[in-house]
Amino acid sequence: MTEKQRLSFMKNYVLPVMGDLFAKHDPYYRDSTCKLCHGRRSFDGDFRMPNESLPRLSRSLTKERREEPEMTRFMMQTVVPKMSELLGIPPYDPATGQGFGCMNCHMPE
Repeated sequence: MTEKQRLSFMKNYVLPVMGDLFAKHDPYYRDSTCKLCHGRRSFDGDFRMPNESLPRLSRSLTKERREEPEMTRFMMQTVVPKMSELLGIPPYDPATGQGFGCMNCHMPE
């Protein structure tokens, strides 16, 4: 996929699907843009991931499960599986260390 095709796919397919999921979870996200996942630098055409402007996560997610249980559950049960599906990448498998998971978007602590 070329960069132009990837941008079109993300803008026209991934963003509407994921933006809708986030908005249903919390109305705060109802006006989602590329910034939702890619941060401010997306305005300059920089879409590299993981994104240092997203919250940093512990590798075990113990802290996140304790401090933000609802968001952590939403991310693990909804966001990761849907992004995995949209990108055509298997979900993260801790046994192999392969697949799409939290650290594809978030930086570790």
